[in-house]
Amino acid sequence: MRIRITRTNLKSGKVEIAIKNFRIGMIEVHAGEFFCEQYQFIKENLLEQVANFQENGFGWQFDRVESYDIKVARFQPTKGSTYIELPKELKAKKACRNMKNNDNNCFPASITEAIFLMKKDPQRYNDELKRNMKKLNWEGIEFPADPWKASKKIE
Repeated sequence: MRIRITRTNLKSGKVEIAIKNFRIGMIEVHAGEFFCEQYQFIKENLLEQVANFQENGFGWQFDRVESYDIKVARFQPTKGSTYIELPKELKAKKACRNMKNNDNNCFPASITEAIFLMKKDPQRYNDELKRNMKKLNWEGIEFPADPWKASKKIE
């Protein structure tokens, strides 16, 4: 958002005019979400930035909005696939379970492992995991899975 700001020079009495830019980072809006709520959040954030600037801006006052741009990009999340080695930092924390598989079932394997919590070699795609996967209903989910669509069906 570009705004025009003004202030009066105390020595000369002349009105100074400047343009100031404010921005907010990218906001994700997914299918089924209301854009109006996201727009309201963006608007409130930008107005707060303007108010903070006025409080700390050496006498500058808001005059008018010069332009207000919203850029929209299509969100295309990555789909699941086969095993990818974790970075060393994540692997060392042992906070992520990274299934070692060579098919398109990494998503159901990960969900199954999280539910049944295999104690020995949790990253292995073994017979016990496959048996437990069959206990869950995967109907309506295509593999490799789109994490957004699949997670809504699993919830």
